[in-house]
Amino acid sequence: MYPFFYMLTGAGLTRIDASLAEASRSLGASATRVLTRIILPQLTPSLIAAALLTFMTSMASFSAPLLFGGDVRVLTLEIYTARQRGDLTMALTETVILAVISLSALIFFQRYEGTRKFAAAALKGATKKRRPIAVALRA
Repeated sequence: MYPFFYMLTGAGLTRIDASLAEASRSLGASATRVLTRIILPQLTPSLIAAALLTFMTSMASFSAPLLFGGDVRVLTLEIYTARQRGDLTMALTETVILAVISLSALIFFQRYEGTRKFAAAALKGATKKRRPIAVALRA
């Protein structure tokens, strides 16, 4: 699940306004303060999206634990083995548990995103408009 987290966090890192960090360092803020007060609030939307995508994908993962899991007990495999044993009550119970855990995580992430604690730090000024490059042909 690492590539999901890496791609979304990498996109967030490219979107960071480095001038804010530079300005805070020039005004005397320590590196830790810049990280906690400038960088992390700008990264929060990307980190939340990456955590949500990684969590939901890992909760739905079936093939990797089946092939490489060994003795590790994963909820999706437990549902599969209960179904194979013919224990439908246990399989349905585990399915409901998986759905409740996944929906709870989704609601938690949506509620946190709704607080907008990170919105002010993530906003920048207007972006520059793209202009076509005029090529002058000289004879």
